[in-house]
Amino acid sequence: MSDSVHAQIRADLESYLDSNLDLPSDKALCQILADKFDRTTKTVQNILAMVRADQTPETPSEASYRFSVSLSDVHIPFEDKKALASIEEFLVDTQPDDLILNGDFIDAYSISSFPTDPRKPLLQEELDQARAYLERWRKKLPNTKIVYLDGNHDQRAQRIKHANTGLYGLRCLEIPNLLDLSSLDIDYYEYMDPYQIGEMVFVHGNRISKHSAYSAKATITDGGFPNVMIGHVHRMGMYVHTGYEGTRRAYEQGHLCDVDQADYISNPNWATGFGVVYHDSSDQLIDVRLVGITDGRFIFNGKIYGGQ
Repeated sequence: MSDSVHAQIRADLESYLDSNLDLPSDKALCQILADKFDRTTKTVQNILAMVRADQTPETPSEASYRFSVSLSDVHIPFEDKKALASIEEFLVDTQPDDLILNGDFIDAYSISSFPTDPRKPLLQEELDQARAYLERWRKKLPNTKIVYLDGNHDQRAQRIKHANTGLYGLRCLEIPNLLDLSSLDIDYYEYMDPYQIGEMVFVHGNRISKHSAYSAKATITDGGFPNVMIGHVHRMGMYVHTGYEGTRRAYEQGHLCDVDQADYISNPNWATGFGVVYHDSSDQLIDVRLVGITDGRFIFNGKIYGGQ
């Protein structure tokens, strides 16, 4: 019986609130209905509060964070095609605020100082493949800020210039021009020139250790960064240090190349994956996730990306 009476009170309150009549004060209205249904004023006030809550539309809260995705060590033309296909699906799904290409996007294999196989793609073929990825990603991520950071492999063309005085200063051999980054509205940072968003620094890195997170440790210890994410070592790991300056974190974000094509190393201690960073609206807080990829597939926020 009580539930039935409460339903009648609720119906009357909804009718009053939906009408265009000048309503008495909430206190007077609740007293009228309390007398009518022989209930306490407090009971009617509680029901009124529930009715008002139900009638107040929820305002979707806008995301108060910045969402950045960092990819490194793709090493085109030796990229892990399955992993990149899954990542592309993820990028289209999430539409990140930033896409950071954290070094060694191309391998520059044919101009390496090490012995090379002439049957493998030449530099122009690498550049054409890299450009195809960049064009497709720019089309699918129209509002994303894309940043291209040089790695040591990207720098191989620069080393040729430095070794030949007559080529020094030749702009056509610089990565931004080789890939025509400006036409795609892609920002470019030279090798070891860090890109920073708030408390997080992205840099390819030049330290290397055979143990996970040791290279990250050396980078943040010697570099003085607040927090840093590096590529270069093809490993995944996290190093945390707390001292007088507070807590600082360093991350190794993994690689995205095809290990089977790395014929210069056997059974490497590498990890396929990438990094994701959430920055709060003030850029003072960060949440970093290292996303591991297995056979081209990974899970992010409960969704599986990759071939079925």
